[in-house]
Amino acid sequence: MTLQEIIDLAKKHARVTYPSVLIAQALHESGLLTSKGASGLATIYKNWFGIKGSYKGKTTPKLDTAEFIDGQWIEIKDGFRWYETDDQSFEDREDLLDSDWGRSVYSRFHQAETVEGQTLGLQGVYATDPTYSDKLLAYIKQYNLKQYDVGFVIGKGIEKGSEEMAVTTAQLVAEIKKHVGVTKYSTAHKALVDYYNTQKSLPRGTRMTYDWDWCALFVSVVLMRLGVASKYGTEISVGFFKQKFIEAKIWKGKTRPQVGDIIIWNWDEATSPGGWPDHIGFVTAVNGNYITTSEGNTFKNGVSLVGSNTYLWNASSIQGYARPKYGSATVTEEAKEASKVNQHFVVTIDNLRAFNQPSSSATIVENIKKDYVKNIDMTIEAEGYIWGGWISSADGKRRYTTLQTSDGKRKFADIKDGTIGHGGKTYTEWLKLQEKDEQPIGGDEPRLAENEVLLDGKVYVIKEK
Repeated sequence: MTLQEIIDLAKKHARVTYPSVLIAQALHESGLLTSKGASGLATIYKNWFGIKGSYKGKTTPKLDTAEFIDGQWIEIKDGFRWYETDDQSFEDREDLLDSDWGRSVYSRFHQAETVEGQTLGLQGVYATDPTYSDKLLAYIKQYNLKQYDVGFVIGKGIEKGSEEMAVTTAQLVAEIKKHVGVTKYSTAHKALVDYYNTQKSLPRGTRMTYDWDWCALFVSVVLMRLGVASKYGTEISVGFFKQKFIEAKIWKGKTRPQVGDIIIWNWDEATSPGGWPDHIGFVTAVNGNYITTSEGNTFKNGVSLVGSNTYLWNASSIQGYARPKYGSATVTEEAKEASKVNQHFVVTIDNLRAFNQPSSSATIVENIKKDYVKNIDMTIEAEGYIWGGWISSADGKRRYTTLQTSDGKRKFADIKDGTIGHGGKTYTEWLKLQEKDEQPIGGDEPRLAENEVLLDGKVYVIKEK
């Protein structure tokens, strides 16, 4: 089986175990992604989880295995469950832990509510290896397996329809950042190539090599890791990638881009418009007429790597943009990486847009004019910006706006500690009100206007008749 087939079976059968944990277990127990490849137990007897005993009366011959006993590894021989299909192996793994016996023996596992808790609940019971949890979590981190937990509910599995458009642009940018700086022929680059080649059905039956140009490969791997490659395809050819985007009806041509768009270049576009394209990457930030991109096989000081560049959005070499359909993360999902604050900001540019999610591709819900104020209760970094979030008094829904770029080079608002009762007024108007409402301190007399007098400690306004 391939990695993708394991992912599909895990998502299909996961009921009490997070799909990411199930996938990690199958990879670890079988050794599929090691240099030796999957074990005979997995490939011959379809046992992907190293479960001992018999299945419907069938047991494998005695096989070599190792157990950690009394502080040391001991080689033993034992019989394992023999399945007819890979599907049976995944189904039986969940049935085992979901049985009355399993709920008793794996009580710590069933008490867990997180991925990390489940891996610890397996350690020392499912496997004697004292580092079993760490090994599973290493797989989960390396292959971004938590993305397959979207919509999973313990005891129910993945709820139907919950995966649709689950990936946000913030998750896309976060995935891209993991690869920035990877150079051609490095171990990390070879890992990208190897990961691409794990696909059961390679586009046009062509395996990627370490020597070829790899901009399309990079885009493919990012889409694969985010779990959306099945929607838009993978490729190692920019031209064929563009054709897939057209077929998927996400090709927008040369229109103003958004964060998350896939950008395609044709170096001869000015003289041969619409010709076979040469290069591909992602749009990771949009600042006015300029865009920031992340590209595989871009060159810095003569070195091919994953790097960022800045262009005019309509530069002559740009052929156009594809726009995958990203989802909008829920507040709780985004808030996992958010910081709670008690602050307010004052807008310092002419017009600051507010969105229903911390993403420039989300829905614009408000335009905040210069000098106006908002109290915020959270900040979050996404898409190269620091965002501020608050609950709108107008509709009770959360809103977000960009306060500054992540590097702090561009600021759109002044951030101040504490919250203020601005009453919808501008900051300048609010300051004037504070001056007027200021009370005398320590017996000092209040400041009087020309038409005001102080009598017996009270201020009276003189009006002409």
